[in-house]
Amino acid sequence: MSRTALRFLSTFVLEAAVAAVGVLGLAGAAQAGDASGELRYQAKRGPVTVTLHHAYLVTGPDAMGQPIRELVLSEQDLASAIAGCDGLGCVSGKLGSGATVDFDAGPRLNTWFVANDQLIQHSDTATPDTMSLQENSAQRLAGRWSQSDAEGAVGTVQFDAPLTKAFSKH
Repeated sequence: MSRTALRFLSTFVLEAAVAAVGVLGLAGAAQAGDASGELRYQAKRGPVTVTLHHAYLVTGPDAMGQPIRELVLSEQDLASAIAGCDGLGCVSGKLGSGATVDFDAGPRLNTWFVANDQLIQHSDTATPDTMSLQENSAQRLAGRWSQSDAEGAVGTVQFDAPLTKAFSKH
């Protein structure tokens, strides 16, 4: 093979490898879905409102080892933070203002509301009828969550959360 042919072949292989890494990197990147709405909470020092913009679906074992789907609703984009997590438990630690809703953990939905970089927190449960889902699969949750008579956070949120990351450990 001539020197020119070898140079062309090595350049082609290098460009193909860079393109493949770029495509794989994009496919593996965590991406946010959309959320819109507000959750309000009556804290000890006064009312707190969190405006939600981002939605994520993450899966993995909960603290007891049971597989769950967790909807994460956030003010801030957490895609890179979630991508950097190595376990499902890490995700809630990255949430500064928003809420999580655990599906498949029992007959009720486990909810957690946080605001002001987790200085305000409230854990609760909700009945499944507070969720109106248009898509309810392992790959995507989409619909509306309405909490009106709860002791904790109240409000309505529209969301479309694609599967962002599947974890094998809590």
